Amino acid sequence: MDTLVSNEVVLPWPPKELSPNSRCHWYIKAKTGKDYKRAVFYLCKEAGLVNPGGEKVHLSLDFYPPSRHAYDQDNCVAMMKFGQDSIAEYLGMNDRNFIPHYFYHGFQEDFKGKIVVKITAEPDL
Repeated sequence: MDTLVSNEVVLPWPPKELSPNSRCHWYIKAKTGKDYKRAVFYLCKEAGLVNPGGEKVHLSLDFYPPSRHAYDQDNCVAMMKFGQDSIAEYLGMNDRNFIPHYFYHGFQEDFKGKIVVKITAEPDL
């Protein structure tokens, strides 16, 4: 059986507890982060995400918010910290070797509450 190989994975929107503005208890935030990290790892595995090689790789994150609420871009990036750590762990690399590219889109019904992640050796802008 052929294994699926990809440079793209679609992730769910991070839970609100991972927002820097969340005022939840530290334990709740830690548990939620651990759960999200585990989910991202297995979604990467299911998608067959591969490391394109090279010391540095380009990580593109397309944010599609779950509602028409105006999300702060800095908070979106911060909410994805656990997700980025998990992607790096899955690829067997340190997340400091990511060259990040963040794209923010308005609410779209087809991509409601999703983050599309692409890993490439060259920028995929």
